[in-house]
Amino acid sequence: MKVEAHGVSPNEYEQAFLGRHVAEQKLVALERRKIAVGKTEAGRVLILIYTMRRGKVRPITAYESRKARVKWQAKP
Repeated sequence: MKVEAHGVSPNEYEQAFLGRHVAEQKLVALERRKIAVGKTEAGRVLILIYTMRRGKVRPITAYESRKARVKWQAKP
């Protein structure tokens, strides 16, 4: 999983995924990939890229986004 290459642990990915907001979907190599924003228990706002295969979530990558954090914190 490329998640760890961006300084995101699998546990943080799961935390952010549970409270995610799907931003958009793209078709990449005949596979629908979803882009979402989620927040960890520690307050990190992560961009999550994932796909669904056979009814299960397959994480592709994740990274922290300062821009998304600012937008997230601005929400009432």
